[in-house]
Amino acid sequence: MIKLFLDYQDTDKQLLAIEKELKGSQERKDYALLKKSVSDANEQVQKLDRECEELIHSYNKTKGAVDKIIADVNELTEESQNVGDSVEEYDFYIKNIDKLLSQLESMEQELSRLVKAMEEKRKEFDKLMDYGRKITVKLRDAQAKYRELESSKKDEVKAITDKLASMEKQLDETLLKTYKQLRSMKTFPVFVPRIGDSCRGCGMELPQTSLHVLQSAGDHVECPNCHRIVYVD
Repeated sequence: MIKLFLDYQDTDKQLLAIEKELKGSQERKDYALLKKSVSDANEQVQKLDRECEELIHSYNKTKGAVDKIIADVNELTEESQNVGDSVEEYDFYIKNIDKLLSQLESMEQELSRLVKAMEEKRKEFDKLMDYGRKITVKLRDAQAKYRELESSKKDEVKAITDKLASMEKQLDETLLKTYKQLRSMKTFPVFVPRIGDSCRGCGMELPQTSLHVLQSAGDHVECPNCHRIVYVD
């Protein structure tokens, strides 16, 4: 049974080599880098959207305060015209109107600041959108090149996967499940020989209970450290 698994593992090693070749290719690196750039640009757009919403909210709130101050000034101005000859009452209106006008000036400055900030955000947004359009075109080109590279390996990959599928029919299901779990966790090779009293995969000395099992060719046991299948040559 171990011999069958070793043949299976050797065949799978060919598939793994292709996977590594694809993953380490310049086409894959370019595609991954541009994909991240597009993702980062999208995050920046979302951030700008939130900042613009906050600016608009602040603008509307400040504009409402400005409108109220103007209404209050108009109301006090109208009332001041009916005070008659009372200097004290007239001074009261004048002081309150001056106070409101001072607040109005401050509010109008804040409105100007908010308008300027929104204009800057709009320019930043336009620039970011232009960058996004350009980088998306590059991403599509990089994706096409990577897909072309993948396609060039398609027949070779199919031949190997078909062979693996055929070999699996002869393998122990439990061991095969263990193999695939370890393979998916980037643990390879899965089946390793016993070297002296140690696991060749991780180098850890095997416990006596495992060594007692590993007596004859084909005997195998799971390494308690790296979980590879250790066998006797």
